Amino acid sequence: MDLEKICELQRDPRAVAISQQQLAALRSFLGDGYGIKPGIDTDFELSKIADDAEFSEMIMRLWDIQESRTSPIPGHRERGDQEFYELIAMQPFLGIMHSHKWSFIFDVAAYMQALCELLAVRGLIADIGCHVGYHSTWLVESSAASVVGIDRCSAAIHFAESTRFAREVPHGKLEFRCQKDLKGIPAGTVDIVMSSDGGVDWTTKCLRTVVPLLHEDGVVAWFGDMPDRDQIIPAAERAGLHLLHADVIGGWTGHHFEPKAVLLAGKRPVGQAIKDPISFSERIWDDGFRKFCNSGENPRDKQTLAHYRSVKIEIDGSRASIDL
Repeated sequence: MDLEKICELQRDPRAVAISQQQLAALRSFLGDGYGIKPGIDTDFELSKIADDAEFSEMIMRLWDIQESRTSPIPGHRERGDQEFYELIAMQPFLGIMHSHKWSFIFDVAAYMQALCELLAVRGLIADIGCHVGYHSTWLVESSAASVVGIDRCSAAIHFAESTRFAREVPHGKLEFRCQKDLKGIPAGTVDIVMSSDGGVDWTTKCLRTVVPLLHEDGVVAWFGDMPDRDQIIPAAERAGLHLLHADVIGGWTGHHFEPKAVLLAGKRPVGQAIKDPISFSERIWDDGFRKFCNSGENPRDKQTLAHYRSVKIEIDGSRASIDL
């Protein structure tokens, strides 16, 4: 793994672009394997299957769980989250519920594929909070890495292990574990610890739990809602990490526009020190992404950072530096 390549990413966010052909393959992978597609109307799709007696009771349970997830009582919220993720790991809910975050799921997969290529990752990726394993399985399919996916939901892990994609992976390249902790992963063996949408909170407490897994050049790749500006760097530093890069992914979900944050942190500093992560990550808007979305030339389901970076690379023909 070549951590020094992070410098290329700091100079130009387009260093994590993959080709249009690779994006098309990813789109098919998510759609055919998991039913995750852009533009699905969640309420409409759920109302259609609610007429089926086999699923109507499950849908009523889903609405009840959603209410408990907003409870002001922490214990209720935690139990609600557990039940929610167990339920949406089951057919027929999987594609419907996950499609609500299609652009996020799609862009995380594309970003991680490109990051593995850029850093020449050949070792182990730990996907914390992998749920049904689409990111874990895609990374084994699209990179030279091995992956262990960890999630506390038994139904999600069962689904992850049962997919055709997972069954066809060479032995030893992909493993799924149902557990609430990180026991069983030897210290200092992981190239990338990835967390997509809640597997690891960007807090000192949570980051400290994953740091021991990383080898000296290992990286935490975190995707989610941007943390408080004043806490991004302190939380990392107190956990023994250096912020290496801040970025943005996502875009049009099919119903609204929703960019998300990317934070990369390592055990040793590389390249320039990131002093204002939010401003650093927002460079991409002025680099042309705003125009890309508003030009009227690109379909809404392709108005994501992954598509934009891919198009820019194909037009420019190289990953030339942008003006910072």
